[in-house]
Amino acid sequence: MVNGRQPPRVFLGTQEISGLYRNLEIGMVGLGVSARLIITHPHPFAYDQLTPNPWPARIATAAVLRHRRTSGMVRYVWAIAFAVASAILLVWSLSRFDAYVFGWGLSILPGNLDLPILRLFRKRVVVVMGHGSEARPPYMSTPEEGTTLLPTKKMLGDLELRTRRVSSTVRRIERWSNVVIGLPTTGQFFSKPFVNFYRLGVATAESASPSRHDDDLTTARPIVVLHVPSNPRVKGSAVIRACMAEVVAEFPSVTFREVTGVPHDEVLTAIRECTFVVDQLWSDIPMAAVGAEAAAEGRAAVISGYAWDTWASLLRPEDMPPTILTTPEALKTTIVDAIQQIEATRAIGEAARRFVRSRWNVSAVAANYLRVVTGNIPAEWIVAPADVRYGWGCGVSKEKVETMVVGLVSTYGQRALRWRSATQAYDFLAGKSAAPRSTK
Repeated sequence: MVNGRQPPRVFLGTQEISGLYRNLEIGMVGLGVSARLIITHPHPFAYDQLTPNPWPARIATAAVLRHRRTSGMVRYVWAIAFAVASAILLVWSLSRFDAYVFGWGLSILPGNLDLPILRLFRKRVVVVMGHGSEARPPYMSTPEEGTTLLPTKKMLGDLELRTRRVSSTVRRIERWSNVVIGLPTTGQFFSKPFVNFYRLGVATAESASPSRHDDDLTTARPIVVLHVPSNPRVKGSAVIRACMAEVVAEFPSVTFREVTGVPHDEVLTAIRECTFVVDQLWSDIPMAAVGAEAAAEGRAAVISGYAWDTWASLLRPEDMPPTILTTPEALKTTIVDAIQQIEATRAIGEAARRFVRSRWNVSAVAANYLRVVTGNIPAEWIVAPADVRYGWGCGVSKEKVETMVVGLVSTYGQRALRWRSATQAYDFLAGKSAAPRSTK
């Protein structure tokens, strides 16, 4: 029951993101809430669920896996099978849940067709669009593989189409959700106020081996710098790799380790064995999932990007997670400083561990999400679309963003950006608003 005396029964799904929704499930159950994580889009890194999927979700999951592995007309067969199984799952869920929390903008039915149905049945619908590229404009996201520095007409056409699609998805979800959760750095397409994802926190499980910290963080232990990209192109791994090659050449006692494409448990083991983490080159949040997992182990994370002034204006100092923030241009210098001032780096790791234990533990974050589910949302958690002014995205350089933005505006006009604050974010657009609005 939502807004009643009994706690709501909460559906969590339908895709896992870095273990967040499993941790939310653990946190909500620990608070006495009947919550269940149901996954129909299985993650390749094998995150666990507290309770196995119900049978309709198992069929939907099997259809997704087969759809990924096949081609041609057979893919359409599995797509139909997924839609049918998902429809059964929707019906199955209606009598069992009062509220639905969907991650990555993915609900039960394809195309979010279930959202108006859930509203018709008076269910509370919360959709999280604050993980990254599900809401971020494509022109400030990692470009499609094969994109050249100077985009061709076809590339710009594809980019304009993807921009329209993401914008349409955001508007559709805004229309049919009770609450949308987003980020001030990825909410450029939002037209209605939304809840700041970062105010809720990233639900982080405690370390499975807390007793190892004192032994692992001794001065005599060799320095191991870890990079664990879930997607090397998005994380800027090629640049980080080259940067670390220079660092290791200058500091032969330092070891650089890169771990990618492995199950989540192996990532956690690698984090426990490292000294500090280099997360990503172009981030738009000061601590993502990897940084939070490193913090749980008392390891500091170096995070590079352009959004730090934006976050400093949005959060109080005590609300900023302790990380080592830098820019792409200063990445090597920052890593060298972290090595040379290793005790200070370790102190940041310990501060980060205290932060996630007190602010981002599974119970605290689950309680925040329950406030959203029940409609008890503090005013300071709300972001107005007009206040979204950050324009440099994630997983892409400033130069590439500028190239894509100028290309879109020159070819299709400024409307192609689908962001009213674009002229405030991009001073280089001055004088370009009169560009033609369609291709010839």
